[in-house]
This record gives sequence, C-alpha cells and structure tokens, in this order.
Amino acid sequence: MDQERVILIRDKFKALKFKLYHRGTGEEKEFTPLIQIVCDNSLNVVDDNQGNVIWDDDNGIFYWFKGNCQSSTSYQAGISNGVALNTPYLCIAVDYDEIQNIRIAMNQECFDQLAQSLSLTDEQKEYIKDMILSESDMRNVIVRKQNNSYVTSVPEKYTIATQDDNKVYDKTIHAGQWGAV
Repeated sequence: MDQERVILIRDKFKALKFKLYHRGTGEEKEFTPLIQIVCDNSLNVVDDNQGNVIWDDDNGIFYWFKGNCQSSTSYQAGISNGVALNTPYLCIAVDYDEIQNIRIAMNQECFDQLAQSLSLTDEQKEYIKDMILSESDMRNVIVRKQNNSYVTSVPEKYTIATQDDNKVYDKTIHAGQWGAV
C-alpha cells in the first residue's frame, strides 16, 4: 500500500472507540479495537494500540516490538546460556509498501462509527448487518448444516452425501431444542 492510504486507513480505524464495563467495580473504560496488519511474506502484525507498533509516517515504516522466539516471522533464535534469554526483545521494521491490507474486528458500536465515517446509507448498513448477523446466528447455521452431509459437508442433493451421514448428524444436533428456527 502506498503511504497515504496506510495513514488514511490506520487513522480511520484508530478513531473507532468502544466502551467496556468492569463487572466487579462497574468502572467504564474506552478502548480502540486491535488493528491487524497483513504484510508480505505471511507477516501478520497486531497493533494493540498500547505501543507495540510504532508508526513512522515521515519515513513510511512501522516498527513492531515482540518477544524474540523462533518462528516463521522472527528469523533469530533467542540467545541464552541455559539460564535466561539474553535477547528477549525483537523489533521488526516494515516498509508501508509491504502492507497488503489492514483489518479490524469490531462490535456494533465501532461498526456504527465506521459506517458514519464512510457515509454509508441506511440501506447499505442494514444489508451489511443482515448479511453478517445471519451468517453468525446459530439457528441459521444449524438449518444450513441440516441440509449438508454431516460426514462430508456436501449438500444432500449430491450423490456423495448419504442419508446415513445425516442420521449421525441428527444424533448430535437438534434444531428444535433452542426454539423455533
């Protein structure tokens, strides 16, 4: 992504806020959702908005701080003398051009804020809500699954799905036990 787009998207996402309440104390706290940055070479970075990612807009680079461990995203083994890790910190510098996309998981409060900043119409907002909520409503998921073979996950209308597979399914899930579908 070019630098202007990275800054535009990042700032739009960082402007989103949601509130959580502590169950014990009733204290209210405001949070910014985690931002996932998907980069080249399968590097996935999560900006926790607490300081683990430092954005250097002047140079078009972000710095990601994390623990040093061997993995597909950190190329150095932690050096230790058998006692404690001598190099516990790792910093990965990533050029903005390596960013493929920026993602955010959000609740209804953040969705409404983003929809307003994107100037979505009421019809667009309702379509998105209906599409997402119907996919995640377990009553709809159960109905969809009842039409598929439990063993092969293939729709019943295909010959590979057999009635015997669905008998196994019926023994495990009962749509009626959670109310009308």
